Amino acid sequence: MKVRENRRKAKDSVELNAPLAEWIQSHSDVLKSLQKILGETRKIEDKQRRRMYVPRTKIVEEVIH
Repeated sequence: MKVRENRRKAKDSVELNAPLAEWIQSHSDVLKSLQKILGETRKIEDKQRRRMYVPRTKIVEEVIH
């Protein structure tokens, strides 16, 4: 009995996701483009996260002290 229930759940899941699967197959170029954009965005985020401010001159220190 449990096997039949699991099989029914699997069939329902396949039926539910069928439209999405069809869209993905017909728009693979869009998905590749989105993946590329995501990769570029993550690289920029990483670069910005590691960025540090380094003063070009000591004028700020001289004015403060």
